[in-house]
Amino acid sequence: MTLHQLKIFERVARDLNITGASAALHLSQPTASLQLKLLQEECGVKFLSRSSHGMVLTREGRAFLEAIAPILRQLEIVEAGFNANQKARQTKSLLVGGSPSMSVSLLPQLLMAFRKMHPEFRFVLETNDSRQLEHRVLDMQLDIAVVTNPSYSPMIVYEQYKRHKLVAFAPPSYPLVGKVVKIVELAESPLVCLTAGSIYLTELAKLGVQLNPAVQCAAADAVKASVYKGMGVGILHRECIENDIAAGRLKQIRVPELERLQIRSHIIYDKRRPLRPMAQAFLELLREKGKIITARSNKKSELAKKSPVFETLANQESGEQKLMDQATFVMRSIAGRPALRSGR
Repeated sequence: MTLHQLKIFERVARDLNITGASAALHLSQPTASLQLKLLQEECGVKFLSRSSHGMVLTREGRAFLEAIAPILRQLEIVEAGFNANQKARQTKSLLVGGSPSMSVSLLPQLLMAFRKMHPEFRFVLETNDSRQLEHRVLDMQLDIAVVTNPSYSPMIVYEQYKRHKLVAFAPPSYPLVGKVVKIVELAESPLVCLTAGSIYLTELAKLGVQLNPAVQCAAADAVKASVYKGMGVGILHRECIENDIAAGRLKQIRVPELERLQIRSHIIYDKRRPLRPMAQAFLELLREKGKIITARSNKKSELAKKSPVFETLANQESGEQKLMDQATFVMRSIAGRPALRSGR
């Protein structure tokens, strides 16, 4: 049994795909398959089997994966400690990932607040689909990410973050604007949404209506741009278009069945290793932001029942300054505290 074989098994167990794992490890598929065969023969058990849904881990495979996790983690620590470039990356930059909608509506504002407190560091925001972001976190290419379509990998920590309401929207002159329409009526319009494989289409399928998007985009900004150009009715979660609605550039189309659908976002990070101090600080900021959003939403609901004008004033009061005050408090309170380990 070699460390090389353990690395191959860990990657195949993660991807459940020998071809993809071989490419990621820069090995040929026959080489990876041979090493797996030798490892299983030495242990005298089968770690992987095939089903109608593809490759799956056996009970022994899951137990073996859990047993070798500390060994591979220690190997990563040793390798990182002797890799100058990796050390520089870990100490000078925060690498954050976001699914397309989160990269538009949530993360830029938070990174801006965080950057004001840490101007000496470099911040990188990567936008990708949820599955790719999970792989990037496990490959140590991202510290932390916010996703909307988790796979619930046993090697990742998933913290439920926020619920997001789906809404339909269009330019102010669109015929359906100002009306309350049924989902079957909306389905007759050309729709613009995020690309296939996104959680949006999964949730829309639950409505039991055949929706055929005219345009599918890889990013939320591209959805809005397509709607601006008159290509159809857009569907995103509300936070993505709040500023556009407030400015009058877009209008929400009331579709009660659609608005009952909600998407849950998750904060993710690697369960196998502790977060670096700067990533831990950003995680605390994300958590605090989630509390502010919840409190602000509750306050808006109460105020809206009393006075629409008072609701507008509340919106103005709870803006960027409030977030900055919270961020400063979080950073001061965790100064000098060791990084939180995955057990918490």
